[in-house]
Amino acid sequence: MPVPYATVAQFKEAVDERLLAELGIDAETDGVVDGSNTIIVSALTRASHEIQSFALRGGIYTEGDLDAMQSATNWLLIGVTCDLALGILLARRGGPFGDAIKDRVDKANSMLVDLRDGRRVFPIGTTIEASKPALSIITQQQRGMLGLVADSEFFPRRKYGPA
Repeated sequence: MPVPYATVAQFKEAVDERLLAELGIDAETDGVVDGSNTIIVSALTRASHEIQSFALRGGIYTEGDLDAMQSATNWLLIGVTCDLALGILLARRGGPFGDAIKDRVDKANSMLVDLRDGRRVFPIGTTIEASKPALSIITQQQRGMLGLVADSEFFPRRKYGPA
């Protein structure tokens, strides 16, 4: 599976490059924000692995679905990756988050939980149908084989049809 789900160039579009230059190096000077910056690339990779963990755990997505979204430049996937990577970079510093950044990271984390639980889906054809609730009806023949509590001797017999 090609990881990370966002490139450094896309990360620079989603987050201010000056902030990334400060977070992407451990020296007093600003770092270079490109594909050679191992700190930024590893944050994007770690964020992508977190997305994999949640998406594959829910059983709604496959690795092929995530690969297809990445190659189709799905901005929902890219945005979540960038927000999670920003949180990872800021956590390296150990300082407090600003409210706006904390909201972005919290929203990305809650979206992962919603994706795992099926309350939210990535916009691809297979998951749109999978997110719709299913309806099943128990027939009279099936009901007799289920042994429901409502059918026990404790409850009076039901009358079906007109009395």
